[in-house]
Amino acid sequence: MKARHKIKKILTQFDRILKIGGIILLTTVWALAILNYLKATDTAPIHFNLSGQPDGYGSKTTLLFIPIISTIIYLAFTQINKFPYIYNYTTNITEENAKRQYTIATKMVRILKGCNCTNISCRDFINRLRALKNL
Repeated sequence: MKARHKIKKILTQFDRILKIGGIILLTTVWALAILNYLKATDTAPIHFNLSGQPDGYGSKTTLLFIPIISTIIYLAFTQINKFPYIYNYTTNITEENAKRQYTIATKMVRILKGCNCTNISCRDFINRLRALKNL
């Protein structure tokens, strides 16, 4: 495999907003998890059926699993984003197009980081709130 061009990353204002937004989302996930943990009884719903009703219960420490998983994925994406020259591209990377291709790719990874935190955590918290209302 031919060595790809390595260039210095330049963050745009939008990239900075995505970065800060991702940190805010991850912080919110942890804050909600800790608040739910402190308010929860010793057992908490851990699994939900298709209609959102709890059908499995476990220790309240399981409330922290989703933020831990989200944090691991967030940190993995952050590390991967430091090396855009190792990604697979549909076009050959040349000195002329490297900056544009790397910028697009790293922006996509930043967006995916935020979407990951939001998707996993919101679905989990919505189900848990429904379960708490029904208890």
